[in-house]
Amino acid sequence: MASPMLVFLAAVAIFLPAGAAADRPQVGGMKLILASCRATEFPALCVHSLSGFAKTVKTHAQLTNAALSVSLRTALSAKRMVAGMTYNAAGDCLENLADTVRELRDSLRVLGRLQRRDVRVQIDNLKTWVSAALTDEDTCMDDLRERAGNTELRVALRRRVKYVALLTRNALALTNALSPSSH
Repeated sequence: MASPMLVFLAAVAIFLPAGAAADRPQVGGMKLILASCRATEFPALCVHSLSGFAKTVKTHAQLTNAALSVSLRTALSAKRMVAGMTYNAAGDCLENLADTVRELRDSLRVLGRLQRRDVRVQIDNLKTWVSAALTDEDTCMDDLRERAGNTELRVALRRRVKYVALLTRNALALTNALSPSSH
């Protein structure tokens, strides 16, 4: 039987408004989340992970900030999980996740300081940080997949890191949709 979360995510994906476009002016809140999440790789997860921000987000930049924050919080949780494992079990995953956390923090710092002058360069830097975080997450998953044995802990960690990567992919899609006028 499908888990209640899976059923919720499937229902959200089905009912996302077909006419919602990320470039159409939005009022903020849930409309902004629904429209923006349609452009992500995992729209149901995007809506689910960002719906708690519906009352506070008014711009695409604020929504991107929320998505990066969710990804960072989940990466920190995964990093804590890896910190308790031996090198034999987790390999270089701790270092990869530490890099992910740093890159997501850097991306939030860049996003928080966007200025009209050189905004395109700043947005490109932001995209670079988020892409680098995603690369580190993928490297961590590859390392865990290559290790001998599938201990429960390693399988749980792989699931956690994959979840971080899905959130980061969505955050990257939202980051890619930023424009100089969206902040």
